[in-house]
Amino acid sequence: MQAELRTFPFLIVLAVPCFAIADTDPITAINQAFINAKVEITRQRMVEHYERTCSWSGEPEPDRCHMEKVLKPENYKEVATVKSAAVVIVNNFKFLESKQVALPSTVLINAYSYKNCGPQTVTASANLSVSGAKGWSITKTHSVSSSTQVGMSQTFTGKTPFGGSSTTFSISKTFGLSDTTSNGETYSETVSQGNSVSVTAMKGESGYVQLIAYQVGLDIPFKADVVLDGDLSSNVDGKKKASEFLSQEQRTVPFEGVLHLTGVTNAIVNNYDTSPAKCDDGNKVFYEDQYNTNVPADIYRKPKFKDGAKKIRGGKSQVSLLSSDEDGPVIGAPDGISYTVISSSQAVIPSAACGYNDLSIANNANYTIEERRYEQHNKGVLVASWNERVEIFNGCASGP
Repeated sequence: MQAELRTFPFLIVLAVPCFAIADTDPITAINQAFINAKVEITRQRMVEHYERTCSWSGEPEPDRCHMEKVLKPENYKEVATVKSAAVVIVNNFKFLESKQVALPSTVLINAYSYKNCGPQTVTASANLSVSGAKGWSITKTHSVSSSTQVGMSQTFTGKTPFGGSSTTFSISKTFGLSDTTSNGETYSETVSQGNSVSVTAMKGESGYVQLIAYQVGLDIPFKADVVLDGDLSSNVDGKKKASEFLSQEQRTVPFEGVLHLTGVTNAIVNNYDTSPAKCDDGNKVFYEDQYNTNVPADIYRKPKFKDGAKKIRGGKSQVSLLSSDEDGPVIGAPDGISYTVISSSQAVIPSAACGYNDLSIANNANYTIEERRYEQHNKGVLVASWNERVEIFNGCASGP
């Protein structure tokens, strides 16, 4: 059996989200810094005083006196405040690559299967294609109320769980410090890749061809130092700016978040021979089928074929999540992938999905760890089986 590959064009579409968790107001931040540093300024106010005022007409009579209310300026001390504040500069922007988290991958598969039960050699062809999402979005976990922008420019590499295929993520974009999200702060497109395959099957030959790509993702935390300054409230000390009292460190607040990147690896073609074909004597024809299958990468492996594979189920379908039956949950219809849970346990594992603490360490999440036995069927024939350990996210842990 021979296979020939030809590349054909792909198409593109779009969409994606972004949200904020905490926002810093520059005025509030500087005023709090004044409180923490116990900085005082001298201000002036007008205070009422009563003074004895007398008048004399020049005649030999007593002075005419009375108490008169007058306003006099008085200096007093109070904690310094600003009436306005703004971002001066953004320093030390960096991605915390050592804390990046690889997101669960998905294997994108489009397969063509065939079985030659006829008397002659048959040549057939099919166009295979897979589609996945490519793009980025940003989660601002600690933003700053300001129209100031910060630039991000970097390249990252995302790998599949097996150290094989990889894809490069590149981003060069300007984002706002505030918790609002502009149209330019998220991006996504659907990218399709395709190949035309041709197979030549002699009498009694069977097999299938898969076009495979990985949908991969990365969460990369980032941080920056945002330096503020502000105009002081009126005072008699002759001071104008908060920076005349506070050091740059005291006027610095964090800008933090997570950059989420998604991409698709270059598609590859795998050619599997499952000969000899299982044929009924009465049906001497050439059978062919084409189907899509998207499965979590941590349950996918290159099939290891068994001798004497027997027909267990018939039919075909697209892989979808179905309810459990006596054999355990089914992730594929009869002609797909199914699994049985062998064992199950609970675990607490750090996860970027639950945010980060003050030390930029991912918070804990609850997981169910399952040991599963998988079976893959094609045309009703068991073509592969394997065991896998799967981590199921159950939400963020309430404690540290």
